Amino acid sequence: MVLESRKRQSIIYFLSLLLSGLLYSFMTGKLLQFEGMNSFLILLLASFVDLLLIVLLRRTQLIQQLPVFIYPLGALLGIIISVFLGQLTGTVGFYLVLYTYLSILISSLLMVYQEKILESEQSLTSGFFTVQLLRNGSKMLGFFLGILLSQFGTESLFRYLLMGGFFVTVWLTLLQKDRVEVVAPQAGERIRGWLAYPLSGIFGTAIVLWIPLLTKAFIADGFEMMSWLPFVLSGILSITVIQLQKRYRQLYQSLFPEYMVLTLFGFFFFLRYMQAWPLLQVGIFSLLTALLLSVGIKVRTYFLKQNSEIDVKYVLQTLTVNSSLFTIAFSLLGSEGLVVEGLLFLACVLGLVFMIWKRAWFV
Repeated sequence: MVLESRKRQSIIYFLSLLLSGLLYSFMTGKLLQFEGMNSFLILLLASFVDLLLIVLLRRTQLIQQLPVFIYPLGALLGIIISVFLGQLTGTVGFYLVLYTYLSILISSLLMVYQEKILESEQSLTSGFFTVQLLRNGSKMLGFFLGILLSQFGTESLFRYLLMGGFFVTVWLTLLQKDRVEVVAPQAGERIRGWLAYPLSGIFGTAIVLWIPLLTKAFIADGFEMMSWLPFVLSGILSITVIQLQKRYRQLYQSLFPEYMVLTLFGFFFFLRYMQAWPLLQVGIFSLLTALLLSVGIKVRTYFLKQNSEIDVKYVLQTLTVNSSLFTIAFSLLGSEGLVVEGLLFLACVLGLVFMIWKRAWFV
């Protein structure tokens, strides 16, 4: 019975991540149809949602007091209503409000089940390994579906997929009968281990920034048909490396990931500077991404241990907001090209050197 419950928790988390990715793809495509709009607005909205959830967790108990099934049910009703309202008032304001509403509900559901997965595992490290595997798996499947839908799909198909996904999630949450542990608002608590913010922000931005740049390099060199490779290969290697580290924990606990990432970063940046063959760049970066995720897990585990007396949802949500702010900052500098890549490379190297120096903190 316990095993079935843990499996359902993982399925709900995976499905919520997948729906979040599909919603992002759908809304980005829809907003870009309006004159003067760009995808950066979606990124800003997502950051606003993350900040709003921080405020709700810090000042109220609203997220904790609602039954868990309310989140997917509210999202399902929102999609159904949008089918009718979208035909009457398909304005940009309507879609912005819809995206914000759905993002709040999905993000709340993800927060709840991320905490439950971490609690159900034998250790925080095992929990983060499981969370990362589910994230990578959902991203790979989401990207595959995104390719199919972009070629053959319509707006109606997107809506039906979202409705079907939310319906299944409602059913699973009702079967699960999970309750959110009520924790007092975090207004009086101070976050410790603040160095985790720049570390996680820099490492996360490295992955987010370089994958689109590699995709662009593929297209520029005439490899349009293989532009999916940076996404998929990174996902496959990340899942493989995390599985190996779950089985051979000494690999994770040693400084092997940090030293390997340092070496690969130097080689990768040299390839970028020399504008080397894109396939070689992608191969090196995919392995780099897999190991960088392991380093990021060390940072998140350290941060959660430092703040063990504070609500897990609130602590992890501050990291989510932090990553969003770093991504926005580097996206604003994106036009500077290789200069931004050089700054990010230097920041990553300094972060890794610091982690090696303070090894005892991240064991």
